Amino acid sequence: MAQDQKPEVPSPADAKRVITIPRDGVDVLVRGLTATKMPFLEKQLLIPLDERMATILVTPVIDPGTVVKIVFSETVTEEAKVWSISQTRQASKWRIWVRFYCTIKIKAPSPGANEPTQT
Repeated sequence: MAQDQKPEVPSPADAKRVITIPRDGVDVLVRGLTATKMPFLEKQLLIPLDERMATILVTPVIDPGTVVKIVFSETVTEEAKVWSISQTRQASKWRIWVRFYCTIKIKAPSPGANEPTQT
């Protein structure tokens, strides 16, 4: 199996991990390979959609199915698969939908606490 691919079914350890993210999103580092296989690293806003999906705006074109690493903080890092890509650009960026192997818990935004937590 290629390095940038994981099985479609999450492992039991992946499925048990839970990351809590505010409903209005959190700034993350997105790291991976572009469609031309060049590495990229960007700080962008990740907005959770449901317990496994989120959306991010990124500058480079990324192939669907590519696995990207999402860095929430120094201690919280997760992998996600690029599920879909917008057909048009927004603010000179491409909107991608990513599917996490872990579970996302969406919490109501609270003032002063926008650091994601992992359980």
